[in-house]
Amino acid sequence: MTPFAWGVLIGLVVGATVTDVSADLAAMNGPLLTPGIGAQGATTADLARVFGAALPNALPSASRSVLDAGPSQAGLRDAAARTLDDIRSALG
Repeated sequence: MTPFAWGVLIGLVVGATVTDVSADLAAMNGPLLTPGIGAQGATTADLARVFGAALPNALPSASRSVLDAGPSQAGLRDAAARTLDDIRSALG
C-alpha cells in the first residue's frame, strides 16, 4: 500500500491579492493558503472574489498587519481579534 492509497490531497498557496485566477480552485481537494490580507493590500472582502466556490477551503493569512500592532500583547491580541472577526464575516 502506498502512502497515498487513500487519495491525493493537494494544497496550494494562492495570494489573496491576485486579480485573475485562471485555475478552477473549486476542483482542489485540499487547503488553499491565502497570504496577502492586510499589509500586502488584500482585504477579507477579496476572499470571495478570488476564491469563489473554493472559499470553504481557504486558510486566510495576515501576519504583518497583526505584528505591526505590537509589541504590546494587548495590541497584538486586538489586531488578531479584529482580523479574525473580519475573516469570519467574509467566510460567512
